[in-house]
Amino acid sequence: LAVAVIRFASSGVDKGHPAGTAEPSTMDSLPGIVSGPIWSPDGKRLAYTASQALDGKRHIYVQDADRGSVASRLTQEDPLETRPVWSPDGKEIAFLRGIDGSHFEVVRLRLSDGVMKSLGSILASWPGSKGQLLLEWSPDGRYLLTADQVDRLSPRRLVLISAATGEHVPLTSPPIDSSGDIDAKFSPDSRWVAFRRG
Repeated sequence: LAVAVIRFASSGVDKGHPAGTAEPSTMDSLPGIVSGPIWSPDGKRLAYTASQALDGKRHIYVQDADRGSVASRLTQEDPLETRPVWSPDGKEIAFLRGIDGSHFEVVRLRLSDGVMKSLGSILASWPGSKGQLLLEWSPDGRYLLTADQVDRLSPRRLVLISAATGEHVPLTSPPIDSSGDIDAKFSPDSRWVAFRRG
């Protein structure tokens, strides 16, 4: 798998393609699997998770959208890293870092100098939860949104994390017989959260 971008013609015909159509072009040249690409707020950079073919570990990379640009790995840590999200001003990236098989640290990283700040950890041990890890940054920049479990047998609930203090505040209380709440997104004004309940 690779990251690709599709550039659309603004009008008329572009290289034999009708207006509004185009061919995708590969952005990254990394070995292994690339997943979870997300555009920076200004649309000039892309952050994503990539696993190197040699060790299979997943790390966060950032790359300019220009063709031929080189991807930069954000950290040199060994643990699994996944689910990058941009701060609304594009100056920071938050992501999840594996602690053990079921705990993940929520990390903020300032792009200008690489300074990192831990915002605590979450538990994700429900079957299939690794593929549905959640991290979103509110458009107003005040909160991060994730899914957490009270214990290994409880369903996933949505949790707001203060971007400033790291305080965790439960947002939902799914029924005990459900698999919990996933696929959450903030509304553009940061006042609402839409999500799917299993």
